[in-house]
Amino acid sequence: MAYPPPPATSFLASLLWLPFTICCWISKLHVFNYRKHKTQICELFFHKHSIPYETITAVTSDKYVIKILHLPPPPRPSKGSKGSILFLHGMFESAAMSLTHGTDSLPVLLAQQGYDVFLGNVRGNMYGLTPGKLSPWDNKFWDFSIREHAASDFPAMVDAILKTTKHAKLTAVYGTSQGALVSLMGIAKNPRLNNKIKLLVAVSPALVLRQPNNFLVKLVFGSDPSYLGARQYLCFATFTQIFVPDFVASFIAFLALAASGMAVREIDKKGASFVMASTPSGFLPTHSMRMYVDILKQGKAFYTGGRGSECDFKKVKVPIGVFMGRDDCVLDVDESVDLLRNHYGGDVVHEVVLDGWGHCDLWYSVDSKTVITEAVLELIDGYKEGEGEGEGEKGVPLDQSRVKVYWPEEKQYFSGTANSPSKNAKKITVVYDDGDEETLDMREERWKYE
Repeated sequence: MAYPPPPATSFLASLLWLPFTICCWISKLHVFNYRKHKTQICELFFHKHSIPYETITAVTSDKYVIKILHLPPPPRPSKGSKGSILFLHGMFESAAMSLTHGTDSLPVLLAQQGYDVFLGNVRGNMYGLTPGKLSPWDNKFWDFSIREHAASDFPAMVDAILKTTKHAKLTAVYGTSQGALVSLMGIAKNPRLNNKIKLLVAVSPALVLRQPNNFLVKLVFGSDPSYLGARQYLCFATFTQIFVPDFVASFIAFLALAASGMAVREIDKKGASFVMASTPSGFLPTHSMRMYVDILKQGKAFYTGGRGSECDFKKVKVPIGVFMGRDDCVLDVDESVDLLRNHYGGDVVHEVVLDGWGHCDLWYSVDSKTVITEAVLELIDGYKEGEGEGEGEKGVPLDQSRVKVYWPEEKQYFSGTANSPSKNAKKITVVYDDGDEETLDMREERWKYE
């Protein structure tokens, strides 16, 4: 879509942005060297720890090329994959964000337990700079925002993963901060995805935002460098990453977190320093920041389908599990919880608000390795693919979804369509393909999605 010109920016902000813009342009001159070096950070980690992986690509509807890292499950004789899971990173980040706990990171654990794990990316980060229709050197390449991440990048990744695994559905999409927002907006803009995803896991989802009270955050939200010829936001850290060692870049990124009011309670040094050394993982278009300003102004109205709304969360039917921190300096936690409870089309199957936890604590802190990881493992395990006659889905299937119900006497599954009389109904009617119907409490039945 055509984006409007940038808003007026104060003279003071102009002076503050000028050195960063110069750094941004120097970084662009080295962008291909940057890509060559930095796109190896996840791969080097996998090689170091002998973790098998492969790279697949997703091509969006507007011809952007995005790399996705695939961690396959170990071979299991006579048993297939438990399912496929997509991880989506936050703002300024990349697939590396999912590896904050090193070999104890959730994607690694899930792959070891038998899942196909995919670490997603978006256009513009270090895994989304492959030239497609446009080259990153072309300013038109950067005419996108979170809107395109949701409307184009997300469905392209889902389709690419399902094509690779031959699964009918993703077992789960795990989104952190902006990644959770992109997932929710992506389904709202592409309702067909409701039938391709079983579960959403939203960690510190960037939904209803707080008014910033930190000077650095106010500066970023309150000014726009694009009038200086830079369509991408602050890449000063990118500049440092090209010219300084990783441990220095990691220290700078840590200071940036602290300066923005998002200092982590006790950082897990096992993997976080490695992730911070690649942060930010690319250039952030100014259009995305303007969109965040719009989200900040509209609050919940941005998601409720009314006038000026970007999307309607009522169109999202996928069950969701939510994890937030009460001391989050980015989110308005109470308003975000209210949004999901009263304006979300699916079921909120898990909701946790942790006292004393901030925005980044839920993935960078040592405690998150147990508190968050263990809860998510249990939550996802309830939605895994059936592994045999004795296993299958849990809970109640979505209305009008295609299901297979196991008949013990016949010792086989029979296909049909699930008809639910209401959103929270426990008993549903299954209309089988041969015309038979029966009303079942699906919590007591052995069944799975077709």
